[in-house]
Amino acid sequence: PVLADLGSKRLYLVPAERLSNLPVWKKQRIYRHDRVKNMLKDKAKSLHLGFPGVINLFQDKEGSLSIIDGQHRVGMMKLLAEKGADVELEKILVEVHTFREDAVPGGKDEERFAKDLFVEINKAEPVKLVDMPGVAKESDRNVLTMAADKLKEKYP
Repeated sequence: PVLADLGSKRLYLVPAERLSNLPVWKKQRIYRHDRVKNMLKDKAKSLHLGFPGVINLFQDKEGSLSIIDGQHRVGMMKLLAEKGADVELEKILVEVHTFREDAVPGGKDEERFAKDLFVEINKAEPVKLVDMPGVAKESDRNVLTMAADKLKEKYP
């Protein structure tokens, strides 16, 4: 059942096993199993936190689903299930983005819609190591922020 229909997307809770059977969107980055194994090692230390974020799916005109963002997290969940990890894998938050002709200039270009969606999801700036809690002292972050602001001011 749908948790929420937000117009541009629908939210669901989906078992990880079902997600692991979906194909990855054809223009998505290549699935790298070695990356999944590294993610699994890191996640093993923080299973108590669950799975932050959502898995994003693209639904085409025919209703077929593919993973447009989160394929490595889905791969990690599959490995966790295979290892019998004590973590909730039956209720993974998923956003389903369905192709809408009104969302694309010109209307019928499904591939452009998916590409625009992929870019929108992935253009967020990653958090720098220095901004991670507990990594740098506040005074060091303040110095770096002031220097960056001065550079931006001098070289707009």
